[in-house]
Amino acid sequence: MIKYILIFYVILFNSIFAVVHIDSFNKQSDLGLNQQLSFNLDVLDGNNDYLSFKPDYRLNYVFSSDRYTQLFLIATMQYAKKKDITIQDKSFYHLRFIRYVSDTFRYDLFLQEQSNIFKLLKHRFLVGGSVGRNGIHSTIFSHSINMGLMYELEELSTLEMSQLIRLTHFQQFYIPITKSLNLYTIFYYQPDIVSFNDYRILLENRFVFKLTNRLKYSLIFDFDYDSVVEDSLSSYDMAIKQFISFQF
Repeated sequence: MIKYILIFYVILFNSIFAVVHIDSFNKQSDLGLNQQLSFNLDVLDGNNDYLSFKPDYRLNYVFSSDRYTQLFLIATMQYAKKKDITIQDKSFYHLRFIRYVSDTFRYDLFLQEQSNIFKLLKHRFLVGGSVGRNGIHSTIFSHSINMGLMYELEELSTLEMSQLIRLTHFQQFYIPITKSLNLYTIFYYQPDIVSFNDYRILLENRFVFKLTNRLKYSLIFDFDYDSVVEDSLSSYDMAIKQFISFQF
């Protein structure tokens, strides 16, 4: 019952506020190179033999503020082991180029690679592009919308492989709650252009609390849904995560 309440909360929260996990860092970046490193390590022994390792690295380079142009990279992995049993093993890498052609319109080009052993995902490679438009921009909140296409190559641990073209659509909001606390949210919808019954939905809420000019605390609510999965798998995943981040 609790998991259904949490799922409802995440969906409701996004429908009310519905900037992307790959864009939230960039909106605050100055010209030149900016980097951010988050790290979580848990090592337990004795009654509980447990190891957890979760690094998260983000690099952003802003070329121009006149026609805002940027390149950024996200690299993150999560690994956890209890006794001799691996209970988490996944990775995510995303490289994106963004170019504004006016104050309102932009285009994006991106590459992505990810894996998740517990979803039988040996690797999923994405390459694509999209066009976007800034909607509302005020001191209360900012909104933008993107639409594009991407090629997907997926290989499962069962050795099954698939290739297809997906539509990628996302909406982003940035909400400054206080001077020190900001909310970044995103909604993704990614259907197969041939069969709309095959689709993915991704939702993220990220609360970022500024501790110092370089140190930040983040609380993240993640939810993703895949309409087509192996029979042994759940169609959704949900996570609540927290990080301490150092920007340099």
